[in-house]
Amino acid sequence: MTSVLLVVGSLRTGGTERQVCLLANGLQQQGNVQVSIALLGGVAESAFPLVSDVELLSLGPGGWFGMLMALKRLRRLGREHTVVYSFLEVANLWSALALLGTARRHLLWGVRSAGVPPSTIARFAFRVCRWLSPMAQVLVGNAQAVVDHHLRAGYRPVDVCVTANIVATERFHPDDDRRRRWRAKLKVDPGDVVIGCVARADPQKCHELLIAAFARVAGEHDNLKLLLVGPGIPDYQPLRAAIEKFDVAARVILLAAQAVIHELINAFDIAVNTSAVEGLPNSMLEAAASGVACIATDVGGTSDALGDAGILVPANDVEAFAAALRSLLEDGNLRREMAERSVQRVRERFTLDTAVRQTISLFPIL
Repeated sequence: MTSVLLVVGSLRTGGTERQVCLLANGLQQQGNVQVSIALLGGVAESAFPLVSDVELLSLGPGGWFGMLMALKRLRRLGREHTVVYSFLEVANLWSALALLGTARRHLLWGVRSAGVPPSTIARFAFRVCRWLSPMAQVLVGNAQAVVDHHLRAGYRPVDVCVTANIVATERFHPDDDRRRRWRAKLKVDPGDVVIGCVARADPQKCHELLIAAFARVAGEHDNLKLLLVGPGIPDYQPLRAAIEKFDVAARVILLAAQAVIHELINAFDIAVNTSAVEGLPNSMLEAAASGVACIATDVGGTSDALGDAGILVPANDVEAFAAALRSLLEDGNLRREMAERSVQRVRERFTLDTAVRQTISLFPIL
């Protein structure tokens, strides 16, 4: 029996956090793997479903003192598990520090971004991890661009690997009933075209660029709506300022994060991502799996996600993004063809079975 400890900051929200839970469930169901998830701080609870046999642990109460407590407890847990697999900068740092001076454990570091981490503590952890990276038996990225970014930054793990993101296609799939129900809730007319974006309120997501591109095409299409969904979106002041600047408030709908995002995505006609920094964008994969045509900036591993089943445009280019929107707005057949290719691509490449198989191949042979 292989015992695996997955380490992450929390499971309250986020694409990486959802991926951790999906992977934990898939590994646990193999029958010869026992999975535990350790949270660096806060209550041992998850916003995402976990199978009953996955053990969920809190390492401390949060805050700096709690993080020190977490380090001590993580050190003990690390000795009790065959594999320690941490995700994102702070968890990677804490896992390495916890295993310093112990009999070498099999340490995997999960990295998910090809850009500068968004928070001060994550940026600090990213820099320190460069010096500790030889402790990692494998640096695991979700796209080759993510791995390359870390190697360029000076990371020197023993080995590197790219594993697939997981799309829960039993939840994210085309569904006409969901589409009708959510468009009715949103008061969207049947003939309206909805451009949707699922992303947290964050400067890296470049919502202002999206508003500028939308404003350029909104005047050409009376039936156009823009739906923005994500943590902090309704109160995000830079976004509200851009909506006011371009006078598109009547055409824009703002929603906070939705527990039923797998249903809401079906209301989209086009899904977009204007990020300046990405790893492998889960929102694009989930929209693609739901049969929605996608447009995204060509950053990080986005090209790995969409391939020829989506439209990629340069980052920070309003005119290019507006042109991509026009191409799909003016050609319904292209939208449908792209949506069909997207569904097929996700079902072939981004499955739970693929990710579990790739992950187990990284475990030591016992």
